[in-house]
Amino acid sequence: MEVISFPTTFLTIIHKQKINVIMKKTNLLISVLLLIYIYNTFWYIYVLLESPHLFESPLVYSIVTTCFRLTPPYMLFLMTYVSLVKIVGDGPYWPQSGLETDHCEASWWTNLLYVNNLVKTDQMV
Repeated sequence: MEVISFPTTFLTIIHKQKINVIMKKTNLLISVLLLIYIYNTFWYIYVLLESPHLFESPLVYSIVTTCFRLTPPYMLFLMTYVSLVKIVGDGPYWPQSGLETDHCEASWWTNLLYVNNLVKTDQMV
């Protein structure tokens, strides 16, 4: 058995053991909470899809209103970005054609429909 000096080494060992216990229990806790969240979400969606009044549900309503709320500012930002980046940008490392404005001009409609990660993936920058 090894002799441990009390003030420094003993406290260091106790501290490391507490950290290990906390880390192991934290991973388990997060995993359990994630499983509970996933189960509740899927159960809510299942019950929602089985109900006869699908379009009167809070989930569908929140998705639709979120799309209507976010689309105009998103399109305004894209329109401003595509048209002004070529004019505003300047410097020795700045690309002459803009950053990815050429690709954005050709595929603006995919951003409007929120399918930009699914369509024209070969042209992504």
